[in-house]
Amino acid sequence: MKRKDIFILNPMAGRHDLTEELTRTIEREAGRRGLDYRIERTGYPGHAEELAARLSREYAPRICRFYACGGDGTLNEVVNGAAEQENAELAVYPCGTGNDFVKLFDDPEKLLDLGALMDAPARDFDLMCLNDRYSINICGTGVDARVADWVTRNKHRVPFGGKLVYDLSLVVNFFGRLNRYFEVEIDGERLDGEYAILLAANGRYYGGGYFPVPEAEPDDGMLDFLLIRKVSHLTVLKLIGKFQRGLHGELGDYQVYRRGRRMTLRAKDEEPMNCDGEIRYTCEAVIALSPRRLPVAVPEGCMLIRGTEEKQPAGAKT
Repeated sequence: MKRKDIFILNPMAGRHDLTEELTRTIEREAGRRGLDYRIERTGYPGHAEELAARLSREYAPRICRFYACGGDGTLNEVVNGAAEQENAELAVYPCGTGNDFVKLFDDPEKLLDLGALMDAPARDFDLMCLNDRYSINICGTGVDARVADWVTRNKHRVPFGGKLVYDLSLVVNFFGRLNRYFEVEIDGERLDGEYAILLAANGRYYGGGYFPVPEAEPDDGMLDFLLIRKVSHLTVLKLIGKFQRGLHGELGDYQVYRRGRRMTLRAKDEEPMNCDGEIRYTCEAVIALSPRRLPVAVPEGCMLIRGTEEKQPAGAKT
Protein backbone atom coordinates (compact mmCIF):
# COMPACT_ATOMS: atom_id res chain seq x y z
CA MET A 1 0.00 0.00 0.00
CA LYS A 2 1.50 3.32 -1.10
CA ARG A 3 2.76 5.67 1.60
CA LYS A 4 1.22 9.10 2.09
CA ASP A 5 3.79 11.88 2.52
CA ILE A 6 2.43 14.86 4.44
CA PHE A 7 4.47 18.04 4.74
CA ILE A 8 3.58 20.30 7.68
CA LEU A 9 5.07 23.75 7.11
CA ASN A 10 5.23 26.35 9.85
CA PRO A 11 5.34 29.85 8.30
CA MET A 12 6.42 31.31 11.66
CA ALA A 13 9.50 29.09 12.03
CA GLY A 14 12.89 30.70 11.63
CA ARG A 15 13.62 34.32 10.85
CA HIS A 16 11.89 34.27 7.46
CA ASP A 17 8.84 32.54 5.97
CA LEU A 18 10.22 29.72 3.81
CA THR A 19 6.92 28.09 2.90
CA GLU A 20 6.83 29.24 -0.75
CA GLU A 21 10.39 28.05 -1.36
CA LEU A 22 9.73 24.76 0.42
CA THR A 23 6.52 24.20 -1.49
CA ARG A 24 8.35 24.48 -4.80
CA THR A 25 11.05 22.07 -3.64
CA ILE A 26 8.50 19.56 -2.32
CA GLU A 27 6.53 19.65 -5.56
CA ARG A 28 9.68 19.12 -7.60
CA GLU A 29 11.21 16.30 -5.50
CA ALA A 30 7.93 14.52 -4.78
CA GLY A 31 6.96 14.74 -8.45
CA ARG A 32 10.24 13.14 -9.51
CA ARG A 33 9.53 10.22 -7.18
CA GLY A 34 5.87 9.84 -7.98
CA LEU A 35 4.91 10.30 -4.35
CA ASP A 36 1.36 10.69 -3.14
CA TYR A 37 1.83 13.83 -1.08
CA ARG A 38 -0.01 16.63 0.66
CA ILE A 39 1.20 20.04 1.88
CA GLU A 40 -0.31 21.74 4.93
CA ARG A 41 0.62 25.08 6.47
CA THR A 42 0.06 25.67 10.16
CA GLY A 43 -2.09 28.62 11.13
CA TYR A 44 -2.02 28.66 14.93
CA PRO A 45 -0.34 27.00 17.94
CA GLY A 46 -1.29 23.34 18.16
CA HIS A 47 -2.30 23.12 14.50
CA ALA A 48 0.58 20.77 13.55
CA GLU A 49 -0.48 18.38 16.30
CA GLU A 50 -4.08 18.43 15.12
CA LEU A 51 -3.04 17.80 11.52
CA ALA A 52 -0.81 14.84 12.37
CA ALA A 53 -3.47 13.17 14.50
CA ARG A 54 -6.37 13.80 12.12
CA LEU A 55 -4.60 12.91 8.89
CA SER A 56 -3.13 9.72 10.36
CA ARG A 57 -6.66 8.55 11.07
CA GLU A 58 -7.97 9.79 7.73
CA TYR A 59 -5.42 7.83 5.68
CA ALA A 60 -5.19 4.72 7.88
CA PRO A 61 -4.11 2.00 7.38
CA ARG A 62 -1.66 3.62 4.93
CA ILE A 63 1.66 4.67 6.39
CA CYS A 64 1.77 8.45 6.80
CA ARG A 65 5.17 10.11 6.88
CA PHE A 66 4.85 13.53 8.51
CA TYR A 67 7.55 16.08 7.68
CA ALA A 68 7.93 18.57 10.54
CA CYS A 69 9.18 21.63 8.64
CA GLY A 70 10.04 24.14 11.35
CA GLY A 71 11.89 24.25 14.66
CA ASP A 72 11.72 22.21 17.82
CA GLY A 73 8.26 23.56 18.63
CA THR A 74 6.86 22.30 15.33
CA LEU A 75 8.61 18.99 15.91
CA ASN A 76 7.07 18.66 19.37
CA GLU A 77 3.59 19.26 17.98
CA VAL A 78 4.00 16.69 15.19
CA VAL A 79 5.41 14.15 17.66
CA ASN A 80 2.38 14.60 19.91
CA GLY A 81 -0.02 14.26 17.01
CA ALA A 82 1.71 11.18 15.59
CA ALA A 83 2.81 9.32 18.73
CA GLU A 84 -0.38 7.34 19.29
CA GLN A 85 -1.06 6.60 15.62
CA GLU A 86 0.12 3.15 14.54
CA ASN A 87 0.57 4.25 10.91
CA ALA A 88 2.59 7.44 11.55
CA GLU A 89 6.24 8.12 10.78
CA LEU A 90 8.27 11.28 11.44
CA ALA A 91 10.69 13.18 9.23
CA VAL A 92 12.44 16.29 10.54
CA TYR A 93 13.25 19.23 8.28
CA PRO A 94 15.00 21.66 10.68
CA CYS A 95 14.33 25.21 9.54
CA GLY A 96 13.39 26.94 12.81
CA THR A 97 15.23 29.17 15.24
CA GLY A 98 15.90 26.20 17.52
CA ASN A 99 16.85 22.83 16.03
CA ASP A 100 18.40 20.95 18.93
CA PHE A 101 17.03 17.49 18.20
CA VAL A 102 18.93 17.15 14.91
CA LYS A 103 22.28 17.73 16.63
CA LEU A 104 22.10 14.03 17.51
CA PHE A 105 23.24 13.30 13.94
CA ASP A 106 26.75 13.48 12.55
CA ASP A 107 25.63 15.48 9.50
CA PRO A 108 22.38 17.31 10.29
CA GLU A 109 22.66 19.19 6.98
CA LYS A 110 21.49 15.98 5.30
CA LEU A 111 18.13 16.53 7.00
CA LEU A 112 17.79 19.72 4.93
CA ASP A 113 17.76 17.59 1.77
CA LEU A 114 14.05 16.97 1.20
CA GLY A 115 14.77 14.40 -1.48
CA ALA A 116 16.97 12.42 0.89
CA LEU A 117 14.25 12.59 3.55
CA MET A 118 11.69 11.25 1.08
CA ASP A 119 13.98 8.30 0.26
CA ALA A 120 15.10 7.64 3.83
CA PRO A 121 14.29 4.45 5.73
CA ALA A 122 12.67 4.87 9.16
CA ARG A 123 14.04 3.62 12.48
CA ASP A 124 12.36 3.54 15.87
CA PHE A 125 13.16 6.24 18.44
CA ASP A 126 12.18 6.25 22.09
CA LEU A 127 9.59 8.67 23.42
CA MET A 128 8.94 9.93 26.93
CA CYS A 129 5.96 11.65 28.49
CA LEU A 130 5.76 14.68 30.74
CA ASN A 131 2.34 14.05 32.27
CA ASP A 132 0.15 13.86 29.16
CA ARG A 133 2.65 15.35 26.68
CA TYR A 134 5.05 13.33 24.53
CA SER A 135 8.67 14.32 24.14
CA ILE A 136 11.43 13.02 21.89
CA ASN A 137 14.31 15.09 23.26
CA ILE A 138 14.63 16.64 26.76
CA CYS A 139 12.17 17.47 29.55
CA GLY A 140 12.65 19.09 32.90
CA THR A 141 12.27 22.06 35.17
CA GLY A 142 14.34 24.60 37.03
CA VAL A 143 16.19 27.71 35.99
CA ASP A 144 16.70 26.25 32.50
CA ALA A 145 12.92 25.88 32.07
CA ARG A 146 12.50 29.48 33.16
CA VAL A 147 15.12 30.39 30.53
CA ALA A 148 13.13 28.50 27.87
CA ASP A 149 9.93 30.16 29.03
CA TRP A 150 11.51 33.60 28.61
CA VAL A 151 12.75 32.62 25.13
CA THR A 152 9.26 31.48 24.10
CA ARG A 153 7.76 34.77 25.22
CA ASN A 154 10.49 37.01 23.76
CA LYS A 155 12.18 35.27 20.78
CA HIS A 156 10.33 37.38 18.20
CA ARG A 157 11.28 40.59 19.98
CA VAL A 158 15.06 40.17 19.72
CA PRO A 159 17.07 40.55 16.48
CA PHE A 160 18.84 37.17 16.70
CA GLY A 161 18.04 33.51 17.36
CA GLY A 162 19.64 30.18 18.18
CA LYS A 163 21.98 29.99 21.13
CA LEU A 164 22.33 33.79 21.45
CA VAL A 165 18.71 34.28 22.47
CA TYR A 166 19.10 31.51 25.07
CA ASP A 167 22.26 33.15 26.38
CA LEU A 168 20.40 36.44 26.76
CA SER A 169 17.61 34.67 28.62
CA LEU A 170 20.19 33.01 30.86
CA VAL A 171 21.55 36.43 31.81
CA VAL A 172 18.04 37.73 32.53
CA ASN A 173 17.13 34.73 34.70
CA PHE A 174 20.50 34.61 36.44
CA PHE A 175 19.50 37.58 38.56
CA GLY A 176 16.36 35.86 39.81
CA ARG A 177 15.84 33.08 42.33
CA LEU A 178 17.87 30.07 41.16
CA ASN A 179 16.74 27.22 43.42
CA ARG A 180 13.44 25.56 44.35
CA TYR A 181 12.56 22.73 46.75
CA PHE A 182 11.27 19.58 45.04
CA GLU A 183 10.12 16.21 46.19
CA VAL A 184 11.90 13.92 43.73
CA GLU A 185 11.65 10.21 43.09
CA ILE A 186 13.53 8.31 40.38
CA ASP A 187 12.52 4.67 39.96
CA GLY A 188 11.66 4.44 43.66
CA GLU A 189 14.70 6.36 44.98
CA ARG A 190 13.82 9.51 46.97
CA LEU A 191 16.04 12.51 46.28
CA ASP A 192 14.10 15.39 47.88
CA GLY A 193 15.93 18.70 48.18
CA GLU A 194 16.65 22.12 46.71
CA TYR A 195 17.60 22.05 43.05
CA ALA A 196 18.50 24.51 40.33
CA ILE A 197 17.87 22.10 37.41
CA LEU A 198 16.16 18.72 37.01
CA LEU A 199 16.41 17.05 33.58
CA ALA A 200 15.18 13.89 31.91
CA ALA A 201 17.02 13.25 28.65
CA ASN A 202 16.24 11.10 25.65
CA GLY A 203 18.31 13.38 23.39
CA ARG A 204 21.43 15.37 24.27
CA TYR A 205 21.05 18.99 23.17
CA TYR A 206 18.66 21.73 24.23
CA GLY A 207 18.59 25.46 24.83
CA GLY A 208 20.15 26.37 21.49
CA GLY A 209 23.11 23.99 21.84
CA TYR A 210 23.60 23.15 25.53
CA PHE A 211 24.88 19.58 25.87
CA PRO A 212 24.23 18.50 29.47
CA VAL A 213 23.89 14.70 29.22
CA PRO A 214 26.23 13.19 26.60
CA GLU A 215 25.38 9.65 27.75
CA ALA A 216 21.75 9.88 26.57
CA GLU A 217 20.81 7.65 23.64
CA PRO A 218 17.49 8.19 21.82
CA ASP A 219 16.88 4.51 21.11
CA ASP A 220 18.23 2.51 24.08
CA GLY A 221 15.01 2.11 26.07
CA MET A 222 16.30 4.22 28.98
CA LEU A 223 16.21 7.84 30.13
CA ASP A 224 19.11 9.77 31.62
CA PHE A 225 18.34 12.00 34.60
CA LEU A 226 20.58 14.89 35.65
CA LEU A 227 19.81 16.96 38.74
CA ILE A 228 21.80 20.04 39.74
CA ARG A 229 21.62 20.69 43.47
CA LYS A 230 21.26 24.08 45.14
CA VAL A 231 23.85 26.54 43.84
CA SER A 232 24.78 30.14 44.56
CA HIS A 233 25.03 32.76 41.85
CA LEU A 234 28.82 32.65 42.11
CA THR A 235 28.83 28.85 41.76
CA VAL A 236 26.69 29.08 38.63
CA LEU A 237 29.36 31.24 37.01
CA LYS A 238 31.96 28.60 37.85
CA LEU A 239 29.97 25.58 36.71
CA ILE A 240 27.82 26.71 33.77
CA GLY A 241 30.55 26.03 31.22
CA LYS A 242 30.98 22.44 32.38
CA PHE A 243 27.23 21.89 32.35
CA GLN A 244 27.01 23.35 28.86
CA ARG A 245 29.78 21.06 27.53
CA GLY A 246 28.42 17.84 29.07
CA LEU A 247 31.04 17.59 31.80
CA HIS A 248 28.56 16.89 34.59
CA GLY A 249 30.97 14.37 36.11
CA GLU A 250 33.17 17.38 37.02
CA LEU A 251 30.38 19.10 38.96
CA GLY A 252 31.11 17.07 42.09
CA ASP A 253 28.44 17.01 44.78
CA TYR A 254 26.36 19.54 42.88
CA GLN A 255 25.15 16.88 40.44
CA VAL A 256 23.03 13.73 40.72
CA TYR A 257 23.05 11.45 37.67
CA ARG A 258 20.85 8.39 37.24
CA ARG A 259 19.64 6.18 34.39
CA GLY A 260 16.11 4.88 34.62
CA ARG A 261 12.57 5.04 33.36
CA ARG A 262 10.54 7.36 35.59
CA MET A 263 10.99 10.57 37.59
CA THR A 264 8.27 12.13 39.75
CA LEU A 265 8.51 15.80 40.76
CA ARG A 266 6.43 17.79 43.24
CA ALA A 267 6.84 21.48 44.01
CA LYS A 268 5.03 23.80 46.42
CA ASP A 269 3.98 26.17 43.64
CA GLU A 270 3.47 25.79 39.90
CA GLU A 271 6.73 25.71 37.99
CA PRO A 272 7.44 25.93 34.25
CA MET A 273 8.12 22.45 32.85
CA ASN A 274 10.08 22.28 29.61
CA CYS A 275 8.91 19.62 27.13
CA ASP A 276 11.15 19.88 24.06
CA GLY A 277 11.03 23.66 24.33
CA GLU A 278 7.28 23.80 24.97
CA ILE A 279 6.39 25.14 28.43
CA ARG A 280 3.69 23.75 30.73
CA TYR A 281 3.03 25.05 34.25
CA THR A 282 2.33 22.53 37.01
CA CYS A 283 3.35 21.71 40.58
CA GLU A 284 3.37 17.94 39.93
CA ALA A 285 4.97 16.12 37.03
CA VAL A 286 5.74 12.56 36.04
CA ILE A 287 8.41 12.22 33.36
CA ALA A 288 8.53 8.63 32.16
CA LEU A 289 9.72 6.49 29.27
CA SER A 290 6.76 5.77 27.02
CA PRO A 291 5.96 2.22 25.89
CA ARG A 292 5.39 3.73 22.45
CA ARG A 293 8.19 4.34 19.97
CA LEU A 294 8.07 6.51 16.87
CA PRO A 295 9.65 5.64 13.50
CA VAL A 296 11.91 8.49 12.35
CA ALA A 297 13.21 8.90 8.79
CA VAL A 298 17.02 8.94 8.78
CA PRO A 299 18.70 9.56 5.39
CA GLU A 300 21.41 7.22 4.17
CA GLY A 301 24.79 8.42 5.38
CA CYS A 302 23.30 10.43 8.26
CA MET A 303 24.37 8.57 11.38
CA LEU A 304 23.43 8.96 15.02
CA ILE A 305 26.39 10.14 17.06
CA ARG A 306 26.71 7.75 19.95
CA GLY A 307 27.57 9.21 23.35
CA THR A 308 30.83 7.33 23.56
CA GLU A 309 31.85 8.59 20.13
CA GLU A 310 30.96 12.18 20.99
CA LYS A 311 33.18 12.17 24.06
CA GLN A 312 36.09 10.49 22.25
CA PRO A 313 39.00 12.95 21.88
CA ALA A 314 40.10 13.67 18.33
CA GLY A 315 42.75 11.20 17.22
CA ALA A 316 42.17 8.84 20.12
CA LYS A 317 41.99 5.11 19.53
CA THR A 318 39.04 3.01 20.60
